[in-house]
Amino acid sequence: MFNESKLSKKTVTYTLLMLATFALLTRLLAGYTYLHRFDLNYYIHWSTGVHDGLFQAYENISSLDYPPMWLIPMYIVGFFTKNPVIQGIEPYYILSLKIFQILFDVAVIPLIYFVLRKKGQVCALILAASWAINPAAIVNSGYWGQTDSVMIFLLLISFYYMEEKRPIAAMVWYCIACLTKFQCLYFAPVLLLYLFFSSYPVKTVIKAVCAGAVTVLAVFLPFMCYSGITLPFRVYFGGHNQYREATLNAFNIYGMMGLNRQSDTVPIFGNITLNMISWGITALILGFVVWLFFKAPKKSPWLLCFVLMQSIFMLTSRMHERYQIPVLIFCLAAVAYHKNYKLFGAYILQTVLVFFNEALLLIRNTFSYSAPWVEHYGVVVVVFSAVNVVVYLYTMTVALREMQDEKGGRINDNI
Repeated sequence: MFNESKLSKKTVTYTLLMLATFALLTRLLAGYTYLHRFDLNYYIHWSTGVHDGLFQAYENISSLDYPPMWLIPMYIVGFFTKNPVIQGIEPYYILSLKIFQILFDVAVIPLIYFVLRKKGQVCALILAASWAINPAAIVNSGYWGQTDSVMIFLLLISFYYMEEKRPIAAMVWYCIACLTKFQCLYFAPVLLLYLFFSSYPVKTVIKAVCAGAVTVLAVFLPFMCYSGITLPFRVYFGGHNQYREATLNAFNIYGMMGLNRQSDTVPIFGNITLNMISWGITALILGFVVWLFFKAPKKSPWLLCFVLMQSIFMLTSRMHERYQIPVLIFCLAAVAYHKNYKLFGAYILQTVLVFFNEALLLIRNTFSYSAPWVEHYGVVVVVFSAVNVVVYLYTMTVALREMQDEKGGRINDNI
């Protein structure tokens, strides 16, 4: 598609600077003009609460269900939220609650280029540009102020190091990701498969595991001194058990069945609950990913993570609407690594669905009076979920065919 000669460092730098500037201004404008406190009230409470004692935060803040690394940005944000001048100007106040999310989302853009540049500089720049204008990312960080961009940034680094055969660095960065956001744990199976079954020397594997363990302990230990040695279990398992609905506005198979915000602990067949079925499906998904790792002729951690998270989001319970956004970044990376334009088509389709999943809920919960379809939101979830199921089947077909090395959808290797 592109017959590329090597781009100059100056060209790359200017291009990335323009993309980052555009993305930053777009997201800052969104964050400044879209005023709401939907979910941001948690950040208000946390950012002020950590100033009463950072390491005592889990004892002092009842609503705190994030791992401890996120408390560092919250501590900094607390200086803004406590400032009387900023408190008196609502747009500044709301923007201060979104600022770290926005900055990480912008930082993802040059990181995409850095991670993918060896697969073609022009290709890497195009994919970086696609994130700069990605409407799902803009809504997530700029409008809503969610932390998924932080997770995406850290996961990109950790899997890049694993792809570069630097497992110790990969484990450290992955543990930092998990110490920042609970949902990073979903990707552990793929990372561990590459760690334990990539012919690394035993000494290297042990060093990687120890480096990860030390990272986790170093971050958690000061908090455990005040909250007890069981704190990590309370943070991670408590967060998962806090929401027991079949789906929380997520466009997946349970949304298609009209089970939005319905409990998954109610027996449906004898003593069998939907949650039990979901755990069974999770085991099947993990088994399938393991099988692909060992049997697929052509694979990458990017494509395996895409298959894993797509399937978990679409087929298991307790999914939130935002939990699908990480599949976008893994699909984007897979485009460069596998040179398959159908994967880019899958990225576009999934971007549209994630955008609507976020935007429709955000409008419903902030400016519902301006959304005449709100009273029919249950029907909206069913319809969009059905569309997403179809898109899921298509994206899985594209991904699995690519891993089986079938012909078709190839992009020129010189992109």
